[in-house]
Amino acid sequence: MSIGPQPFPGGSPADPTIPLPATAAGQGPLSRRRRGSIVGLAGATWAGIALGLVTGPITARVLGPTGKGEVAAAAVYAAFAATILGLGVPNAAGFRRANRLTSEDELLGAVIRWAAFLTVPSIALGAVVVAWPLHQLHGSSRVLTFLLVATAPLGMVGLGSHAILRARGELGSLSWLRLLPILLSALGTISLWLAGHLTVTTALATTLFTGLASLVAVQVTLGVRPRRGGSLRPLISFGARSLPGILALTMSGQLDQALVAPLLGVTQLGVYSVASTISTLPLGLTAAIATRAFGSIGEAPTDERLVTAARYVRMSLLAATALTLGLAAIVPWALPLIYGTKFAPSVIPALLLLPGTVAMSGMGATEASLNVLGRPGKASLGQLGGTLITVLGLPLTLPAFGIQAAAAVTSLDFIVTFLIQATFLSRVGCQDLVPRIGDVPDLVQGVLSYLRGLPGARHHWNVRSTVADFPPAGSDGSQPPDSYT
Repeated sequence: MSIGPQPFPGGSPADPTIPLPATAAGQGPLSRRRRGSIVGLAGATWAGIALGLVTGPITARVLGPTGKGEVAAAAVYAAFAATILGLGVPNAAGFRRANRLTSEDELLGAVIRWAAFLTVPSIALGAVVVAWPLHQLHGSSRVLTFLLVATAPLGMVGLGSHAILRARGELGSLSWLRLLPILLSALGTISLWLAGHLTVTTALATTLFTGLASLVAVQVTLGVRPRRGGSLRPLISFGARSLPGILALTMSGQLDQALVAPLLGVTQLGVYSVASTISTLPLGLTAAIATRAFGSIGEAPTDERLVTAARYVRMSLLAATALTLGLAAIVPWALPLIYGTKFAPSVIPALLLLPGTVAMSGMGATEASLNVLGRPGKASLGQLGGTLITVLGLPLTLPAFGIQAAAAVTSLDFIVTFLIQATFLSRVGCQDLVPRIGDVPDLVQGVLSYLRGLPGARHHWNVRSTVADFPPAGSDGSQPPDSYT
């Protein structure tokens, strides 16, 4: 299926029934600050990582592997609940905003209606989680875990709002919103530690409070009052098509931790969760590149989209490779030093997860490219292919080989998924996905340009500071894509 042509519903993008936010229309320096940059978003991520490197070891040393595992288990199952119950609606909201198919106020209203519908199912799911896979939890920890899962619809509203901001290309807003919950969590954790009240219960309560505060912050930043009129049907229809891929990606990234808890116990999950956290450190930059890819590919002229997509894939792989090699050199001695000797068994799983980190970085760019190019079904197929390895491999290998098997299987999952998605991307005409020597100065100069505020960054990352920087659809005969599948 080719991209376009398809007219905008109700008229052109300038139609007043589909208003653009002030930042999309362009507001000079303010607009540019809100749109931000890859380096800004990566900086926020790394600032969060730096805070995590302080609070993570504090939590691990105070709670020990068992307590750390209980907190990790609650967080994993809460994230699963938001993904499953969301049915892909947040992604659909981002797609429709990116292609200006529905106004933002109607999109937000539709997402909130879907969240209200999910109230009862989420409560039932919370009861199931604490009754079966996390039956080891007791007392207030059990109650707070139930609340984290039962409030998944609120998390889904937050995901939908983030998707709209991402479609606007507001990396500046996304940067501080990414940092805010980590900052709040860090302040809460350090305060509890200094007061001598850091326990599993207070850690889970901090997580619940942080999630609610973050939801309020993203709504204020979005600056949109929800309005009736937006139909749920196109959101659910699109979301249902993308849901298999979303579930596959979630299972690839979190099924290992979700299964470690019931099969090996929360103590082993505590050890493994530290390895998992360490292995994601390189994603600070590559996740920001993937986030920018979503908006930049969509904004690029039709004849430049494939070249732009290939550039983002190469940049992601190149950055991830360099960062993981450096991390692999320091993990064996730094991890036990920072987290304590009780977490020394985390070293091997962390190293086994690093090849998957490189592949995951490439996946961020390939998935964004396939989605914007109108092939989310292909992205989903790739994710499903890799997830089969996790679904089949973990139950077979975990009992015999423990958390080392979880790490190896998860890495293999991401590698297979990336290779399948890259194959699909090449078949739609996106070539030159393998990094080359010439990409090194391109990556370095692109980063330095943003650090220095130079306009050269637009060349290296194919980024436009506002939507007004490119002609509206129809001015040259081109039109937006008619679907995301």
